[in-house]
Amino acid sequence: WEFYKKRNTPGRLWSKEKIKQVCRPYAQRDKPLFLPLLSTWGAIRDLAGPQNACTMLYDDPELAREIIDWQSELRREYLFPLVEQLRPEILKIGEDCCYNHGMLISPKHFLDFCGSAYREITDLARSVEADVVVVDTDVNTTNLVPLLDQWGVNGCYPVECKAGNDLFALRKRFPEFVFFGWLEKEVINEGNEELMEREIQSKVPGLLKTGRYFPNLDHSLQPMCTFDNLCRFLTCLHKTTGNPLGRFPRSVS
Repeated sequence: WEFYKKRNTPGRLWSKEKIKQVCRPYAQRDKPLFLPLLSTWGAIRDLAGPQNACTMLYDDPELAREIIDWQSELRREYLFPLVEQLRPEILKIGEDCCYNHGMLISPKHFLDFCGSAYREITDLARSVEADVVVVDTDVNTTNLVPLLDQWGVNGCYPVECKAGNDLFALRKRFPEFVFFGWLEKEVINEGNEELMEREIQSKVPGLLKTGRYFPNLDHSLQPMCTFDNLCRFLTCLHKTTGNPLGRFPRSVS
C-alpha cells in the first residue's frame, strides 16, 4: 500500500492562476459539465479485489480507513479547487459496491467508513449549486439508494435489469432521485430484435412521466450486439422520447 500510495499521489499543486487559466474555456458552456471525484470503498476494491476489500473492513480496518482517507485528501487538495472554479452541474463518485443480490458490504460499514466522505462531497455540491451528485455502481442498488439519499446524493446509474432492480418501486420511494439506465442491454444482441420495442415501451413512457429519468442501456454493449440492432434500438428510443435532439445513425426499416 505504501509503495502504491507514494507512486499515485500527485505532485505539486497548480497555482490559483493556472487553475483559472485551465478552467476558463468552460466558463461560457452551453452543456452540463460532469466532473468525477474518485471513490471511497470502491478504491479499496480496485486495489485489492472484491473479496479482500470486504474482509479488510474486519481484518484491517485501519488500513481501509487510510485508503478511503487518502481518496478524500486527493479530492480536497486537487479536485475541490477545480469544482469551486468550474461549478459543474454534475459530480460523480465511482463505487461499484453492489452485486446481484445487494451491497457487497453492509449498510453499517458503508455508513461508518464512507459517510464522512460523502457528506463532504455533498456539502461542496450544495455550495457550488451542482444539480446532481451521482454514484456509479453496478448490479442491485435497492439497499444502497436509501443510504445515498440520506447523505444528499441524488443520482445513481446504470440500474441494471438482471440484478433485480425495480425502478418503478425505487421511483415511488425516492421521487426526487435521478436514475439512468434500466433498459436491458441484451435486447440489442443478434437474434433479440423482437425484444427491443417491448423493453422500451414497457419502461420509458411511464418513467419519463415521473421525471428525473434518463433512458439508457443498463451497461456497456456486449460483443453479440450488431450495429443494425443498435440503430433500431436508438431509433425506437428516439421516437418514444420525442426528443428532437441527438445525432446517431437511424434505422430505415
